[in-house]
Amino acid sequence: MIKFFRKIRQSMIKDNKASKYLIYAVGEIILVVIGILIALSINNWNQTRLDKLRSIDYHERLMEDINFSISQSNNVNDVGQATLEAIVKSIALLEKGNIETEEERAVFQHALVWYSRINYQIPNISTLDEMESSGDLGLIYNAQLRNDLVNLVYHS
Repeated sequence: MIKFFRKIRQSMIKDNKASKYLIYAVGEIILVVIGILIALSINNWNQTRLDKLRSIDYHERLMEDINFSISQSNNVNDVGQATLEAIVKSIALLEKGNIETEEERAVFQHALVWYSRINYQIPNISTLDEMESSGDLGLIYNAQLRNDLVNLVYHS
């Protein structure tokens, strides 16, 4: 194909047909531009496809992180409820004035030990940290969801 175009070009130059050669050159430039535009279009399509795949992967990992955080929060809540019950029972024991059984002593000790250990846990969503550091937060296409996640993790 290249030899064909080269022969056309050389024959036009030999025949002193500058205007035809100029038209030919413009046509060749247009073909090159069209080829570049097609290549850019294919590249953009492929990049969009890859971004969607990364987005799906990030969303799945975010769901895993959130489910893990919910599980941890439920565990902290359960411990907090047990501690609250122990504290209420301990207050009743203190109002009564004495601890009579080993079970009452265990409840009182549980309240003392766990009272200071219960604290709010900031959710650890490592996928969101990774997305922020790599500049991929935009792959969460829902702006409200993206803002809610950022507020949950960084403004808790």
